[in-house]
Amino acid sequence: MNAITKNRPIKGGEPIRHDKASDVTQLPSPRYIGHLSFLTNDNFEAMKVFYRNLVNAEMVNEVPGLLYFPSFDGEHHRFAIIKVPSLKPKSASTERTVGLNHVAFSFASLADVLFVYKHMKALGHVPTYCCNHGTTTSFYYQDPDANEAEIFVDNFDHSPEVVNYKLTTQFLSGFGEMSEGNFDPGKMVALFEAGMSDTMLRDRVEVRRLVKEGKL
Repeated sequence: MNAITKNRPIKGGEPIRHDKASDVTQLPSPRYIGHLSFLTNDNFEAMKVFYRNLVNAEMVNEVPGLLYFPSFDGEHHRFAIIKVPSLKPKSASTERTVGLNHVAFSFASLADVLFVYKHMKALGHVPTYCCNHGTTTSFYYQDPDANEAEIFVDNFDHSPEVVNYKLTTQFLSGFGEMSEGNFDPGKMVALFEAGMSDTMLRDRVEVRRLVKEGKL
C-alpha cells in the first residue's frame, strides 16, 4: 500500500473482531460495502484513469495490463478492475436492461462535488445529468465502459435528517418528480463561486426556483 492510501483512515470500518462461535447469536450486517469489481477489455487503461480521477484513488497493487486495485482511503482496495480479453463491449443500444443501475460515491460537501465536476470536465468527462433529489445533490457520469457512476452530497447536514426526508417527503407526488430537480452544473458552479451558499444550492425548493428563473 502506498503512502497516500496508508495515511488515509478507512471510511466506515472498525477493526476485525475475534469472536467465538457462541458470540454471534443473530444475523449480522456487513461492516460496509468493501469494493466494486469491473470486468473490462480494451478500456482497461481508460477505466483505471477514470476512477482514479472521479474519486481521487491511488493504486494499491496491480498486475500490469491485467489487474488493477485502487483505493481512496486506507482500505486494501475499493475497486478491482480486471481485463478479460475475450469479453465483448456493452451493446451500443440505448435500450435499458435489468441489472445494476449505477454505483454512487458520497462526498463531504457540495464544494467537494463541484471541484470533482470541474476536474472531470477538464479531462473531457461531463455528467449525463445532474439532479437535486431532495435527499442528495447528484452528478451522474458514464465510465469508459458505459457503466453509470454517481457522485453526490447529502442535502442535509446529518444523516437522520436525510432519512426523515425520504420517509416523509420524497416521492409523495410519485416517481415522476425526480426529474423536476434537474439543473445545469456549470450554472451551479458559477452561482457557488459568486457567493451563493451551499445550503441554498442544496435546497430542492430553491433549486427548482432557480431553474425556473433560468439561473440554474
